[in-house]
Amino acid sequence: MDFDYSPKTKELQAKLLQFMDDHIYPAEAAYAAELAANTAVGKRWTPLQTIENLKLKAQAAGLWNLFLPVDTAEASGYHGAGLTNQEYAPLAEIMGRVLWSSEVFNCSAPASSARGTNTSSTAANGGHRVPWTRVARCSSPWARPTRTPHATRSKA
Repeated sequence: MDFDYSPKTKELQAKLLQFMDDHIYPAEAAYAAELAANTAVGKRWTPLQTIENLKLKAQAAGLWNLFLPVDTAEASGYHGAGLTNQEYAPLAEIMGRVLWSSEVFNCSAPASSARGTNTSSTAANGGHRVPWTRVARCSSPWARPTRTPHATRSKA
């Protein structure tokens, strides 16, 4: 049985590792300083410019929405890497090396929690599909979908 990563995964691993070396690890001090400064003035939950600037670089590098499978991306109208869970897992491990780095790649909650929308986008009817896949559009952990999953349930 072959347990080697797919060529697509290996390529993304290399790109992601290089991005981590070039941008994420060097930004750890700036992140900590910006977070401490915001906390000191009572703005703890203000989006950090360190993260926002890195998001643009991640998008340009093709490292955006890595968690989003092809079928979910097609259903929601957004593009992802089109990876299976098996292909995404080693990338999540790399991003997990720095607590906040998954946000840079739009792979943190609530966006990555939309990984479960793969089922919703392929099995749900149109009325239920849109509210669930809308979560995948969030590019910030402070952004919220316009409808929650509970709002879509019928009250029969």
